[in-house]
This record gives sequence, structure tokens and C-alpha cells, in this order.
Amino acid sequence: MNVGNSFYLSRKFPSPSGIYLFCSTCRQAVSKGRLPSLCLSNGLDFPEIPECLKNLTCLEERLISPRIPFMRIISLGYERQCGIRGAVVNVPISVPDTVSALPRSFNSTHVIQVHLKRKLEYSHNFMTETIRPARVLEAVRYLVNTELYRKHNIIFDNDWLNQVGDREELPFIADESDREEVEQLLRQQLYSQQIDQQEEELNPGGHETLLENNNTELERIALAPGEGRRPTNLTLDEDAEELSFPTISCGEIFKANVTYAKKARSQIRFYDRRCAVVPKVLYMYKFYEMQRIQNTISIALRKKSGAVTAANIRDESFVDRLVQHDDGYHILKGLRSAPAHWEAEKKKVIAMIRQFGLPTFFITLSAAESRWNELLVIISLLVDGKNINEDEAAALSSTEKARLIRSDPVTCSRYFDYRLRQLLKVFKSSEIFGEYTLVHYYWRIEFQHRGSPHSHGMYWLSEAPRLDGAENCDQVIRFVDRFITTSGEDPELQEFIQYQRHKHSSSCLRELRGQEFCRFNMPYPPMPETLVLYPLEENETNVEHSKELFKKIKELLKSSSDEEAGTFNNFNLFLTHLDTTFEEYKFAIRSSLKKPQIFLRRKFSDRKQPEFFSAEIQDILRLIVSNSQLFLLRLLPSTKAKEQPTAKSQCILKEALSELRFT
Repeated sequence: MNVGNSFYLSRKFPSPSGIYLFCSTCRQAVSKGRLPSLCLSNGLDFPEIPECLKNLTCLEERLISPRIPFMRIISLGYERQCGIRGAVVNVPISVPDTVSALPRSFNSTHVIQVHLKRKLEYSHNFMTETIRPARVLEAVRYLVNTELYRKHNIIFDNDWLNQVGDREELPFIADESDREEVEQLLRQQLYSQQIDQQEEELNPGGHETLLENNNTELERIALAPGEGRRPTNLTLDEDAEELSFPTISCGEIFKANVTYAKKARSQIRFYDRRCAVVPKVLYMYKFYEMQRIQNTISIALRKKSGAVTAANIRDESFVDRLVQHDDGYHILKGLRSAPAHWEAEKKKVIAMIRQFGLPTFFITLSAAESRWNELLVIISLLVDGKNINEDEAAALSSTEKARLIRSDPVTCSRYFDYRLRQLLKVFKSSEIFGEYTLVHYYWRIEFQHRGSPHSHGMYWLSEAPRLDGAENCDQVIRFVDRFITTSGEDPELQEFIQYQRHKHSSSCLRELRGQEFCRFNMPYPPMPETLVLYPLEENETNVEHSKELFKKIKELLKSSSDEEAGTFNNFNLFLTHLDTTFEEYKFAIRSSLKKPQIFLRRKFSDRKQPEFFSAEIQDILRLIVSNSQLFLLRLLPSTKAKEQPTAKSQCILKEALSELRFT
């Protein structure tokens, strides 16, 4: 697209050809000759970061920040991605008092270990890092002359600033009782050679994020700049965000002419990635969440309950009506993590099931950032400034991949969203499912315990067969065998099999009456062909014998080794080992059923292999390249819907969810 000189983009990023590629967010506005709302000229641009503020550690930034955002950021999973628990506590501090507690005499290479606490009496530390007093002082000298710090009257005594750091010795003893501790600490520094030889290692032995760690035992100088100070409301404290992250704002005041949601969206996509760090991202999320709640409190109550006065609140019956009808919770309807939001989403799903029937597929997709080499190439360029190819990305160690992934969680999440939407385009293609086309879909995104995004989706295909009895059973089985497989030996699927293997873990193993079992019913019983099995009739005989045989089958599936699996891949040898026939085998499996289930064609060696798309639709597997789960819904009969056409919504949803499980 050709852009004139009047556009801010052409001045910020000049292009010899004058041609730029725009995202879908901005393309519509640019095509009409207007500036997009997220254009940097709308007060969304950041100043250049001065040298004195570059590469400051997290604790060094906290020491020069007039606001300390106390957040409990925790480490998640083996990749150590980050999450937040609880609220952000915004505490105003005095920067002059905090900096004055640091050593008053030092050279440019001196480092000292500091523990930042909420209160000095606490044994637990909020942050622990090795800081450089010279860098802190240099940053303070710059910031006190900026517009933001002058606006909030943050000043230093010039005589004090000029006197600090002019001697080589370090006579810093905060308390005479601390003399021995400080002297021992200084003897352990060994900083000179490390700093001279490796300038990029800014925080040796420390933590660069607000992660809590109880295992760090360090000689320390403790600071609690927020002790005795009253926290302030995050949304009512003017310029709180800029004051909390001075290395990002550089002491400038932002006057963006957009909503906070658009402002946050622009910042996390900013080209130099300064706002993509974990503390900043989680801070913006909590700020936006609190702002949404405050903006909807009075509106929600007025819409649902009329005028809310002090007299009404004192009326017990009025409050009871609010609780009974959940009117008080409507303030949370716009928050994705709130119960009110998911209540509305549940009603949407119920309405879709009522209107369109049960979906054909229920598909679960997980992110596999460490295996998406093209993503690692992108993050390496954004985080480290290194341009690597996909082969080099694949050769990176797991530790290095994990570091890149947690360094830019925004890019990882956006890339997962991009892949998911590309997958939807494939689903909508008229060729991917042959004569069956995607007509409706619904998905929800959640974040796993390891911190990565995860998708659950329901998809309706037109003219998909539905099991209505024995008359169309063969049609259903042909549909299943065409699109779904469990075979781990198909040469066209080998590159994807590694992502589908199930391994028992604490998240899937359960215990009932002293017996351990997998909540996914793994391992699955082998079958020579795909079958639809029904529960036993009430008047069936030899039920107890069948149940005992089923226990024997499950025990063999659990205890067999990989060497034995090759032998039992011959289904007749498997039956011979059980000393049973195929009819008795099916009867035993039926004894465990409470509803009709589809049992896929499966070898013994694939007993721990979940179902996935067949080789006929490999494009889907290439787009996924991650752990996925696939369930069939529409193919199973819906007896309750026939017997109770006026059943409540909860019954319909319960029925749909109950049919998610099949073997």
C-alpha cells in the first residue's frame, strides 16, 4: 500500500519504495486515508531509552520507581513461564529516601546484594538481586530532570548528588551491629573481573523477575521502602503505570487519545518489545481488569435493580433479591475470567446445541512453542536480535528454548492465535472434509498450568452421519475410519505421532477404592475393527463373569511391556492369552458401559495412543503440530433428546458433555 508523507509511519520508518504491509486492525482506516486509532502519533509512541536506563535489572528499576507494584508472580511448569496470583498492590514510596539508603561512596564497578522486603521484620524477601549503585545513581540523576518526576515533585538535594560516588572506599555501615555482616558481604563480591569481562551479565546470582524464591540464602542489605505507607487505588493514582516502570516510560507523560484497552494492545505489540516483559504485561492485565470492574459497578446495578440507594442496601430483602438473581455479579460479565462471563458463554453453547444439535467433533488443541521452529526464529530476533534459521532453532537446547518463550509471552500467544485461525480457514475449506463442510463452530481459549494457551472447540459438519440404530451403523463406521485413526505405524503420520503419545502424570491419575486409574480411561482396549458397542441389557446372563474378564483385560493392558506389545498386536494371540473368544471379549467390554460408545480400530501397541486425524487430512496435523485430542459427538445417539424434548438447558448441556468420552 502506498503511503504519503503525511503519515506518521513514513516518518518513523521510512521506506525507499513507500510501500508498507498493514495488519487487519489498521488496514481499513489507512485504505480510507485516515490515521488508525493505534497509530503511534496518537500519543502511543515511546521516547528513545537513554543509555543510563538501558539494561537496568528489575530491582534497580524498583529502587528508582516512585511506585512499587507488589505482585505475586509465580513460575509455571518446566518452561518456567509466569503467572500472577492475587491483586497488584500499588505502594507509593519516596525515591530520595530509598536511594539515600544505598552506599554513599563507591566506584563504577561496585556491586552489592540487596533484599527488598514489604516489611523489615519479614523473613521472606519480595525481591533479591545484585545491584550496581553507580547505575542507580546515574538513572536517578537523569529522571529527576524529566517531566514526569518534576510533575510529582520528586527532587534530590543537588549537593548530596554531587557528593555521592567520589571516593573509592566504601564506608557504608547502616548500623554498627551490621558491620561484621557488611564486611563479610563485601569480601564475597568478587565483582571486578566478572564485570570487566562480562558486562552483559547484569545480575549475577540474582533474579531478573519478581519471582518469589524461598531457597535463596544470601548475605544481604535489607530495604523496605514501602513500609508504613498506605497503598493507593491503582486506577485512581495518576500516572501510576509510568511511575512504576520508569525504564519504559523514561520519565515522559503519555497522553494517549484512545481507551486503555487500545493503549495496552499497542504497547504489547510495540516494535522494540520493551512492554512485552512479564511484570509489565501482568500489570496491564490487572489494571485493565480493575478499570472494567469500576466502570461497570453502578451501571450494572441500575440496569438490573433500578435505583440503588443507601436505604435499599439496608433493606435485607433487597439484598437477598440481588443475591438470588445474581444481579450483583453482572459487574463481572465483561471479564473473561469471571463466573458471570462463563455463565453467558454456557448459555450460548446451550443455544447452539438446541439449534444445531450435537456437534460432529470436539477438538482440543494445545500450544507447542518449543517445537514451532518458525516461532523460535521470530522470538530470537525480537529478544536477542539474532537472525537464525529454523534448523538452528531446532538445535537449541530445551533451556534456551524455554528462556526465549518466557521472554516474550505476547508473541507466543499471538502466534498460537494465528495458527488457530489458520486452522479454522482450513476447516472452512470445502475440500478438507470432502463432501462434508463446516457450517458452525464454537471455541474457547484457556491457559494451562504451564502458562501456554489451550483451545477447546466444537465443530458442526453438514450431513455428518448420526447413529440412529443398526440401520446406519456401517455408514457411521466408514465416516470414523475415514477421518480418525489411532495407528502409530502409518508412515505418512510418523512425524506427528510424537506429539500424540499419552504419558500418565499426576494430572490424569486418580485413585478410587484403592485402585489407581487414568481419568482418560487409558490404556484403551485393542480392536480388530471399529465397532459401536451398547450397554448390556438388564436380562443378560453371565454378567459377573464378563465383569471379571474386563478387569483381567484392563490389568493386562496396564502391565504389559513394550516387548509383549509386539506379540499381542496379533489380535488372535491376544485373545488366546486371555483364554476367551471375540464375542466374550466384546461382551466383557459392554459390561463396563453405561451408554453407547465407539471403539476405534486399534492395535495393542497403540493402547496408549489417543485418536487423531487420519492421513487423508494431513493439512490439519501440519497446522496443529502439537498435542491434540479429538472426540466424536454427533455420531452417538441422543436418547434423552428424544424422550424429553422439553428438558431443561442443563440436561442438554450435561448430555453433550457426557458424550465427549468415547474409546
